[in-house]
Amino acid sequence: NGELRGMKKATYAIERILEARFGKTEAQALIFGRARLVRMDIQFIDVKHMSELCERYKAQLLEKIRQYRRWRAAHEVEVDSIARLYGAAEGALLHKSISDCLKLWYFAHRDYHAMRRAYLQKCMGPNAKVDWDAAA
Repeated sequence: NGELRGMKKATYAIERILEARFGKTEAQALIFGRARLVRMDIQFIDVKHMSELCERYKAQLLEKIRQYRRWRAAHEVEVDSIARLYGAAEGALLHKSISDCLKLWYFAHRDYHAMRRAYLQKCMGPNAKVDWDAAA
């Protein structure tokens, strides 16, 4: 319970920092994952940068999943009750971090594809027909 209260305090502090920096509306959008990129003049380097960010976030996510699997294998054979208790809390933290990494990757990936589509439309012109299903 103490750890949960500490996490709530940390979350509250992060929310206050975001509100101070971006304002209440943008902070809420960031917190709940509704923030989107809204830039019209997209260059190739922007698309490339988003692609690299997606790869980095995916690698972080896969590493967190590997950590969780290692924890689970070690936790299943643990016999000490105190170690099992704190090990369960560690597993919950790992699970939460996987969830956070997945959300980060998902939002970056979504924005990468939106940015890529906007860049392709800019390059091909407004009257170009594109089969987006085949391009994806």
